[in-house]
Amino acid sequence: MKRLMIISLFLTVFSTGCFFYEEAETVNPADVTSTNTGTAPGEITTLTATVGNISQTNPYLTITFSSPIAIASVNYDVNVIVQYPDGVTTLTEGSGPNTYEGITNSGQIILDLTDSGPTAGTTVRVILTSDIKAYVDNTVGLTPVNEPRTLPPL
Repeated sequence: MKRLMIISLFLTVFSTGCFFYEEAETVNPADVTSTNTGTAPGEITTLTATVGNISQTNPYLTITFSSPIAIASVNYDVNVIVQYPDGVTTLTEGSGPNTYEGITNSGQIILDLTDSGPTAGTTVRVILTSDIKAYVDNTVGLTPVNEPRTLPPL
């Protein structure tokens, strides 16, 4: 008798669930509008970079790109060259004196010059070559950059 009641309860719950179950509406792709604000591959014709400012209290240079870059195309000490003082010493990527640390993401490069100890009134030069490529079209290279940045007085 107990089994019969359990089976009966199960069938009642199952049939009630089936009664309330409705088929989900399907979406007609023609009814959906979407706007992609990104640039389609092949539409980038130029890639530019803007070098930010630096100070003795904030020894970081931020380089911002007009479009995402191919991270694999960033080769420190080859196509990212940092001179400090300007025209005197070419720094190497790493840690310790006369070095900088580079951090790359798709839209920026951050250069940490803490280990080189930049001082107020001196100038850092950043040189970027056309070997840095756009992410969506690796035939588009960076418009070369050769920017000096003078550290303001304290």
